[in-house]
Amino acid sequence: YRKAQRPTLPSEHLYAQQAKAYIHKNIHAPITQAAIAEHLGITPEYLCTVFKKAEGLTLIKYCNQLKLQKIEEL
Repeated sequence: YRKAQRPTLPSEHLYAQQAKAYIHKNIHAPITQAAIAEHLGITPEYLCTVFKKAEGLTLIKYCNQLKLQKIEEL
């Protein structure tokens, strides 16, 4: 049986939005999951869980897609 996924909480959406803002602001520098989590005051594991649940893709995949998008713009 698959676990029933509970709805995304407003705080989880907020963490995902703050993580995305941090990534956009620092896209030209090396970004780590740990650095984002530290900036938000949460654990890296919780960040990954919340981000995937709120955005539908992993944090790393989001970073990579954004970097590729920025490269294409150049």
